[in-house]
Amino acid sequence: MHEDKDRELVNRCRKGDLDAFEILVTNYQKKMFNMAFRITGSMEDAAEVVQDAFVSAHRNLKNFEQKSRFSTWLYSITVNTAKNRLKQNLARKAHEPHSSDDPLYADSNRKGIEPASDDPSALDLLMMRDRQKGVQKCLNGLEQDFREVIVLRDIQGF
Repeated sequence: MHEDKDRELVNRCRKGDLDAFEILVTNYQKKMFNMAFRITGSMEDAAEVVQDAFVSAHRNLKNFEQKSRFSTWLYSITVNTAKNRLKQNLARKAHEPHSSDDPLYADSNRKGIEPASDDPSALDLLMMRDRQKGVQKCLNGLEQDFREVIVLRDIQGF
């Protein structure tokens, strides 16, 4: 059913209906952001990746043959855009001198101690955040191809 609705929205987009594209963006932006974040490890990069991916998808809708689902096509655009962003970041970092005192390169695990809270849900939130950071740290330690497989299969459910 979702596939039929996507197909209808894509056809409307091809006819110039910007509202239809806005619906597609609304339907997929969170999923695309989560995947881009898992690949890039940066919220800022993930947001830019998603924006670039949607721009690319809009420009190339005329080439989308609908042999696969729209979501699959959009995921592939997002993954490729995220991989390109990683390559750009690596190339940029290779050419930038940096100091160990520079906060951009400081140990990301060094943070101030937060005051204790009486709210028991804060502990749950902290544990969840730590678990997410641990998962992200492990993902960042994987080679790009392996990271992509794990994100798509275990996190995004493909």
